[in-house]
Amino acid sequence: MKKTVALIIALGLLFCLAACGQTQTVQAEEPETAAVTEIRPDYGELYVVLDGVSFGVMDEADPVTDALGEPRTKTEMPSCAHQGSDIYWFYDGFELMMNEIDGVNYITGIALKDDLVATQQGVRIGMNIGEAIALLGDEYENTGSVYRYRSGTTLLSLNTDSDGTVSDIQFSEYTE
Repeated sequence: MKKTVALIIALGLLFCLAACGQTQTVQAEEPETAAVTEIRPDYGELYVVLDGVSFGVMDEADPVTDALGEPRTKTEMPSCAHQGSDIYWFYDGFELMMNEIDGVNYITGIALKDDLVATQQGVRIGMNIGEAIALLGDEYENTGSVYRYRSGTTLLSLNTDSDGTVSDIQFSEYTE
């Protein structure tokens, strides 16, 4: 029995050594060309107009930031939604979030922070939610204190305080 086990192990080692000694030719595969994503903003009426500059989610960021000028501050952090980093530019009254996609910077989020900046319909922080709905229309989803409007690939979220006052306005990418 011991001789049989030893013979099986020896044959196994012999086959392993024979396999290791063989030269294999592996053809390198041609690398696939990375698909370029065509990005077209689809935000309908959900955008911001500030000092004559109109911008929305998935607009190319560089022309917008060139027109708006230097922000008060900038920061970057690892992204949860995109490869690379989330880039934040903080201006008076609003923030832009940008991400690089296929080598181009795009606006992927806009946050209005005070009543100095409004949506293009005129919705501002501090406004009563009833007034905001009158400006934006009845096509919204309400979950608790959050009212969401969708147009194309853009989601507009209005957060309200307990008294029904709009406390936060966010534009973001709509994902199903």
